[in-house]
Amino acid sequence: MKIKNENKKVEDMSILLFVDADKNPLGKYLNFKKLNFSVNSLKEVDGYLEKIRKNKERLSEEKIKKIILRCGTYLGEVIRKVSIKEFDWISYDEAKKINKNLEYDVIKDITTHILIYDLEKEIFWFPLSKVYKFLEHGKGDNLWSFAMVCLEEHNR
Repeated sequence: MKIKNENKKVEDMSILLFVDADKNPLGKYLNFKKLNFSVNSLKEVDGYLEKIRKNKERLSEEKIKKIILRCGTYLGEVIRKVSIKEFDWISYDEAKKINKNLEYDVIKDITTHILIYDLEKEIFWFPLSKVYKFLEHGKGDNLWSFAMVCLEEHNR
């Protein structure tokens, strides 16, 4: 089955976290010079998200969505760039072609409309959902740990 990937589009979106840094909500809390697509750079994003979490009642829904999109795509791109094996960004609709039960298991929303797919193991990962969970629950849902789990599982 031929699956259409969204790699270029999402890669372009992920760089907005640092090339358009002045438009990030509460961007003063993000040292964009540390964003180099390494796993350790996710610790900087985790720190930023913790500041956002503490101030999120002051942010509009649109600003929260921007944070989820920018940080989530950055997280996924870190995983894709660091991995020795291949991940592809795919849309929720493409994922449903792979797993017909997806629509019963996962609701389509801003956190699931784009995801990364482990082609070899046929596993879906939802980086945007991880950002949302961090904003809801805190450091226990940090991006660095998520990336480590994805990479460890993927590279076995």
